[in-house]
Amino acid sequence: METSILNLSDLTSESPLSLITEKLETRIDTRRLRAVCHNLRKSIREPPKTTIPDDLKIIPVPFGYFSAKISHYTLVESTIYAIQPLEEIPNPLETAATWFVKVEEQEFGPVKLKHTLCEFQLQNISEELPMSLNLLDYRVKEIAKAYELKPVCRENQETADHVGGNQMSFEPEKVIVSEDFDVMVMHNKGMTLSVLRYGDKNWLNVQDSCVDRYIKFDDVVYYDQKFYAVNRNGHTLSFDCKTLAMSPVTFPKDNLGNGKTFLVKKSGEGLFLVVKWSYSLFIYSDYQFANHHYFPARFSVYKLANFQWDELHGYGDRVFFLGHGCSFSVMGNEFPGCEKNSVYFSEKILSAAVADDAHLSPRPGIFRKDDLSVRPLSALPGRAQLFWPPPAWVKPN
Repeated sequence: METSILNLSDLTSESPLSLITEKLETRIDTRRLRAVCHNLRKSIREPPKTTIPDDLKIIPVPFGYFSAKISHYTLVESTIYAIQPLEEIPNPLETAATWFVKVEEQEFGPVKLKHTLCEFQLQNISEELPMSLNLLDYRVKEIAKAYELKPVCRENQETADHVGGNQMSFEPEKVIVSEDFDVMVMHNKGMTLSVLRYGDKNWLNVQDSCVDRYIKFDDVVYYDQKFYAVNRNGHTLSFDCKTLAMSPVTFPKDNLGNGKTFLVKKSGEGLFLVVKWSYSLFIYSDYQFANHHYFPARFSVYKLANFQWDELHGYGDRVFFLGHGCSFSVMGNEFPGCEKNSVYFSEKILSAAVADDAHLSPRPGIFRKDDLSVRPLSALPGRAQLFWPPPAWVKPN
């Protein structure tokens, strides 16, 4: 029986090409296929810069909030990518063989690069990066999506990262989005959860009589077609995205009253609860005013199993990343340069020795489960290159 070979350049939108493109899960996959040849670029449409529907580009200010400066909010999507060189790096612990970066793209306007863990936008990019990155020169993998609600100014109808206002202004702390584009927002310093179901015009506050309303929520996540929320005690709730029916999940066995909690999902593995335990520290200035600060002491990780948080006494090859607006987990053997059995995070104060630098922006650090140590990434140059500044193989010649 003779077999025929089909040249990729001969594929058209009417051929099996349409079946291939339907299987592509990310925009990066589509762009790489389009880059093969002119015929494919002609046959495959350029993927949109964002998956957000037009309906969610004008979101009303929730009832009860008012700002004379804000017209409405718009939903903004960012993507976290892992970029790797095609050639093997001899010692990935000295020169990171993976670079994680958060990219914000909108239909109009420039692309914004952000730190994966910290809140700030990357600066002096031209000094650290080439003018453009050819995706065929690297291995690029989409890791996670992050979302923000950005205010749109009344005066010029332009988006802004922050608009100052009175105490009644709406300031989202964490935004999550379902597959059907239902939106949940944690705000009011973690005391309130609000949901805007896709197609609705008004926000709905999630009320729960089972949770102590004086204990704020720490984190929210979309997982397994439900919204999940966890408060400072580790009490975890799940919400149906459409009916908003609430179901208590579980309490951890340990008392989490002094820990900050993070919800982390990993495809194929489940839902994890990461707890950051901190020391409390009072710092006195020259004027004898005490500033109350916290710096991380250790981390604990729990996995959801049978409606119960079971503590993991070792993370194996897992690596956890606790980022601003988005936390995620990867397997260390798939991303050289990541230290397995560890947690990457950001914090203003990483130890009592640098507590006088509390005015600085958050800085990345690492918790090693093997020896229970917490260290700033600045002390580990190879690890710091996972985020910013990038490793040498990314930088321009």
